[in-house]
This record gives sequence, C-alpha cells and structure tokens, in this order.
Amino acid sequence: LPGQGNVISGNDDEGLDLLSLHSRALEIVGSVVPFDGACVGAVDPDTMLLTSGVTVGFTPSDAENDRFVEIEFGGDDQGSFASLAARGVPVLTDGGDVPAYARRDVRFNELTRLIGFRHETRLAFTADGGCWAVGDLYRADSADHFERRETEFLELAAGRIGLATRTAVRRAASGSAPSPVGATVLLVADDGRVVGISEAARTW
Repeated sequence: LPGQGNVISGNDDEGLDLLSLHSRALEIVGSVVPFDGACVGAVDPDTMLLTSGVTVGFTPSDAENDRFVEIEFGGDDQGSFASLAARGVPVLTDGGDVPAYARRDVRFNELTRLIGFRHETRLAFTADGGCWAVGDLYRADSADHFERRETEFLELAAGRIGLATRTAVRRAASGSAPSPVGATVLLVADDGRVVGISEAARTW
C-alpha cells in the first residue's frame, strides 16, 4: 500500500509481533476505510481457531465472547470466517442495499447489534490457499454502510495482511522451542471440566 512501507505487504522487515502487526494494520486500514469498531485475530489455518486478537472501539464481555464462539463454530453460518475462507471470499459486507439491522443473521442480531453497531464487514486474510487471520469492521450509523470502493481496498489489503500474518507466525515459530512429541489429546466433560490430558497437550 503506497506510503505505508512493508507493514502489510508481506515483507515485514520491522519484525512486528502479531498483536503489533494487527494493531498497525488496523490503523492503516482505518485511514482509508473509517470504522467505529474492529477486531482482528490470527487463526490456525487447519482449524480456523483464533490464536490471538486485537479489538478496537468496544470491549466484549466474557459471555459475548462465549456466544461468538458458539455461533462461529457451531452452525452452518454462510458468513462465518471458515465459510469465507473455504469459498475464497476475502471480504463480506452487507453492502447497504438491505439495512444491516433488518438482516436475520443470528450473530449480527445477537451480538453486533447489541454492542451498538449497524453495519459489518467480515474479512478473511489468506495467503497461498491458507487463512492466517480474520477480522470484522463495524459502523454504528445505520446510514453509513461500507461502499464498493472501500470493499475494493479491503480486498487488496486482505491478501497483504494475510502474507504479513503468515510471515509473523512463521518467524515466531522458528524461534520457539521444539514441538512436543506424541499425541496432543485433551478430554473435556460436558460441563467443561478437563478430565484427561496427554503429556504433549500439557506441554502445549
């Protein structure tokens, strides 16, 4: 992106860690596509589970975080991050043709509207076929939808943020201790208690 160095170009010479990288990426994106709230997190490409997170403009409660996970991973939501990555859709926005508050999306109506936002754009940051990070941009004014020119910019930025995230993840992994040997197994009871754990899982 012109004038922004290598921060989200995939050539991250500054050696930023994930949280710093994503915080900086949000600053750059926000200078072109203003938002009232946003969140970005790295994900494991194999499972799509979040491994980090940066949130701007709002603070979700523990209950809201739990419900987000239930909705994101517990159903057939075509707007889920996993669905976007599988379909090769880097940016999904409500577009403004139908007001966001009129949509019947469970996640949007149960969470996004309740924390005060009326428009949402979801992002899947991919590189070479793998999804390395995901994010949401929010706007509070029901009349202030995301425009096509903004979506086009986000599509450009998504690939570069994906490359930069992959670089940061691999750099961090190369400097870490060797991975544990053996099966990583965690047994969880219906009430959420951990009732069994292998040595490799304990090390992780």
